[in-house]
Amino acid sequence: MKKITVALVLLYCLNSFAEVSLGINLQTSFSTTHTELFQERTTSAFGFSLIPSVIIVPSDRLEIVPFIGYFSSIMWENNENGDQTAKNSESGVDMGAGLFFRLFEADPIRFSFGPELGFLPSWSDNFRNYDIGISAPVNIDLLFSDSFFVRMSASIVDFGLHITDYDNDAKETRFRTGIQTQVTPSLGFFFTF
Repeated sequence: MKKITVALVLLYCLNSFAEVSLGINLQTSFSTTHTELFQERTTSAFGFSLIPSVIIVPSDRLEIVPFIGYFSSIMWENNENGDQTAKNSESGVDMGAGLFFRLFEADPIRFSFGPELGFLPSWSDNFRNYDIGISAPVNIDLLFSDSFFVRMSASIVDFGLHITDYDNDAKETRFRTGIQTQVTPSLGFFFTF
């Protein structure tokens, strides 16, 4: 409870020199993989994540959007050994920030675009994972009132670095880059103070 109180006091102080919006993003993903190497197999996965976010607007055209924490749920199907389905839910610390530039605003629509950097650490008994990603989301805001808007976001450009540290001093590093073949849209609900 003390942490929530401190966060609210910080938001109040921040609101004295910048417009502040507080909300939550619902991020979805869907992917299908089909292989025919030894046996035909199709795997489909649908997932969603809830990510708390703050939008800080220090000037008319600039947005700073820090985020931290998530709750995610993934459902997948695999037909390799008959139809199999499974569900998995988890929560954790996904942190990062976006720096967006408002390109166009005419009531009731606003467009913004810019880079977003994310950092997702995870730990287990035998290894530690670190995912660092850079993307370039396009945001479309539907302005319902002066104090409430809905943000639709999608990113098709993605760069990432995945590092795994094992307890036996081994290290694995993978780099990903390119244009995503599946768009992972998000829908955010924000209240402006």
